[in-house]
Amino acid sequence: MYGTTSWFGDDVVLPFTWLKEATTGASEAVTETVSNPVFGLSYAYGEEPMMIFKEAPEWFNSIMKIMIPNVEMALFFQKFMTIVELLIGLAIIAGLFTFLANAATIALVVSFSLSGMFYWVNMWFIPVAIALMNGSGRAFGLDYYVIPWIQKKLDNWWYGKTKSIYRPGIGQ
Repeated sequence: MYGTTSWFGDDVVLPFTWLKEATTGASEAVTETVSNPVFGLSYAYGEEPMMIFKEAPEWFNSIMKIMIPNVEMALFFQKFMTIVELLIGLAIIAGLFTFLANAATIALVVSFSLSGMFYWVNMWFIPVAIALMNGSGRAFGLDYYVIPWIQKKLDNWWYGKTKSIYRPGIGQ
């Protein structure tokens, strides 16, 4: 069950078989807990929510084997992703770069769903992220100050300095 072990610890929490085999040893069998997950879009007391995918698709596993080939990389990746998720959450709360933070939220939901670590009850993250992408930070957050400043700086770089092409006295 995810959420029972710290991602900052020294235990690999990622559900990929090649990492479980490396941590438990090749001779030991990986034990799975058998339970009856319940489909729902809200948590019910005493019931385990249902995962979106029981296990990752093989094409996703092949990508993850390249990105996370061993236990050391898995431990680094777990800690790094925890920090990234906290920073994304703080950015959304502060209203800073809300479009990018919410786009990253949607990408992480898709990634965690494909890896077999995401529950149906958390699918509300996607419509909320889409709703927050539409300028919520400019209304009640730091984007109100940051985005106009960035636009002013990037306009000069992207479009160049504005110059009038009209010169008085020519053509009279």
